[in-house]
Amino acid sequence: MKKLALISLLFLSVFVLQARAQHQQSDLNSLIRNLWINGPAENIENALESLSASKDPETAQKAKFHLTCLQLMKGKKQDAQKTLEKLANAASSNQQKEFVAKLRKMLDPEIQELPEGFNNKISISVKSIDFHDAVKMLAQKANANIAVHKDIIQKIELKLDNVTVIQAIDSLCKAYDLDYVLRNKIMTIFPKGKNLAFPGDSNKKMPASFQKKITLDFKNADIRGILKIIAKGTNTNIVVHKDVIAKTSISFKDATVEQALNAICTVEDLRYEQNDNIFVVMPVDTERENYVKQEIKLDFLNPKTAAKIVISNAQ
Repeated sequence: MKKLALISLLFLSVFVLQARAQHQQSDLNSLIRNLWINGPAENIENALESLSASKDPETAQKAKFHLTCLQLMKGKKQDAQKTLEKLANAASSNQQKEFVAKLRKMLDPEIQELPEGFNNKISISVKSIDFHDAVKMLAQKANANIAVHKDIIQKIELKLDNVTVIQAIDSLCKAYDLDYVLRNKIMTIFPKGKNLAFPGDSNKKMPASFQKKITLDFKNADIRGILKIIAKGTNTNIVVHKDVIAKTSISFKDATVEQALNAICTVEDLRYEQNDNIFVVMPVDTERENYVKQEIKLDFLNPKTAAKIVISNAQ
């Protein structure tokens, strides 16, 4: 009888451990998805640190891997290149290798280098001017592209003499509790504490036409119309989720299509997926399997791709 009780207890213990491991895996997968869609956040970091101590080896390895990725995103690692190489060697699946490739592109030193024009000297005096208009002036002085997050809507005052453009931007950000980041040679200004999403899928090769230089200058323009212009100018199919109904203000000069698309999505809290060279733009927190597609205009869809879509939707 004792032996039977011990065996029952053993089976029960194994069952509980398996259930706990499955629960942790589910939580971990959710954290990983949030990290790579919405960017690093303190709650994600704390949860990953906790799961790194899991008794389940698979859960602990995955949590430690993505915790290191998060710390790299936040600039917490001194030697990013060496840490990236360690991550690449530690990657235990094709998916983790893809994450390393994405992270490598995010942290490319060339991308993070401040363009020379931001050191141009300027004097500026504005009063009760729309923030976007003030930033547009600074961008022109720097001969650079600056995007402004949709949540920044205030009017500002600014008076500075004989300062560099980057000093002016630093002053603006300190005065209005903002921050900025440089990605792919475009600066984005956003509310301090906001976790910017990484809008695109860097694991997939962009069409050659997305390296074409474009100039866009819109104020309170329908984002669907802007995406339609980009689609037409690049012979690319872009489909927009039904919930994307925003108006946006952007001003880019000689930016690549890829830079412009990424910046627009970043400031509007959007992301895009690339499926068979069709780009689907959607809110950043939208699940792929739940999005409802609406057509901008698929002028460039060849018959083979159309047949593939019909077959996949029928399955």
